[in-house]
Amino acid sequence: MSRLSFLTLFSLRYRYAEIRYHRPEEMHKGRLVPARVETVVLFLPDVWSLSPTRLEWEQLQAAYRKQLSDKIADENKDESQALSSLTYNLLPKHYIYALQSSVYMC
Repeated sequence: MSRLSFLTLFSLRYRYAEIRYHRPEEMHKGRLVPARVETVVLFLPDVWSLSPTRLEWEQLQAAYRKQLSDKIADENKDESQALSSLTYNLLPKHYIYALQSSVYMC
C-alpha cells in the first residue's frame, strides 16, 4: 500500500512531526547524486472518527451477544446429541430393546 493511499483511509489526520535530514553526495548505479535535504512528515490519524457512536456500539454488542448465544446453543445441542448417541452405543443391545419396548407399552 502506498503512502498516499494509506493516508486517504482517514478523513482527518494531524501533522505530528517534520524531520529534515541532510543526504551527502553519493554514487548510485554509476551516477553521481548531489547532496540534498530530505524531509519526512509523520501524521497521526484521527482515531475518534473511526470509533462507533454510542448507539452503533450498543447495536454491535447486541449482535455479538446474540451470535455468541446462538453458537453456545448449537454447541450444547451437538454435545447432547453426541452424548445420547454415545450412551446409546455403550448400552448393551438387549437393554436398549427392553427400554424401547417399555416405552411402547406405556
